[in-house]
Amino acid sequence: MQLYPKDMEVYAKRTRVYAAMNNHKKAIEGANQILRNDPENVEAYVIRAGSRHQLGDLEGAKQDNDKMSEMGYKQIY
Repeated sequence: MQLYPKDMEVYAKRTRVYAAMNNHKKAIEGANQILRNDPENVEAYVIRAGSRHQLGDLEGAKQDNDKMSEMGYKQIY
């Protein structure tokens, strides 16, 4: 994302596409990029939790769910 390196919506769209295509490793990388710049981005936690769950990283998915709960959102996994 050279043209808009700080535009998190661009990263979010790309990350959603990766997750929809079942490219969960790339979805996790995208979510991590978003969270480095916006650590309270709930959508990134949702995407990352789902992708971690799909890859069998249940502990990672749980950590993301716990973070979402701390932020006042319901858990998804």
